[in-house]
Amino acid sequence: MRILLVLPAAAAVRVKTPAERALPREMLRFSVLPLTTVAALTPEGHHVLICDENVEALDLEARVDLVGLSFMTAVAPRAYEIAAAFRARGVPVVAGGYPPTFCSDEVLAHVAVSETAPFKNPETGQRTLYPWWFCMDCEHRFGPE
Repeated sequence: MRILLVLPAAAAVRVKTPAERALPREMLRFSVLPLTTVAALTPEGHHVLICDENVEALDLEARVDLVGLSFMTAVAPRAYEIAAAFRARGVPVVAGGYPPTFCSDEVLAHVAVSETAPFKNPETGQRTLYPWWFCMDCEHRFGPE
């Protein structure tokens, strides 16, 4: 499975084309630690790509099987744009971050599953927050066959 993990960025600082470079700026920058953690915890056999829109352009036509978004409230509209683009192509989108945690009803209108939705590891039967397992609501398996 090809998994794309995305950190959306605000329009003013987003890198929009492959030829663009990240803007030089002095600011507190949030890390991509949630995405790198998910990538590290993803079972072997999957190809994980990470895109931080603050430093590189996102390819909305990327050939992937699953998209994961980690975002804060300020960039929720951009996260929803990304989700819409991939979902229009039939690619499931999952989300984590503050909005999925605290505004899950809003987020679930834009993504297939948020981190607060119940998942079950089909091998152990234990509940988990990791979206590459089994969504108990839609019975879609996001992980290895």
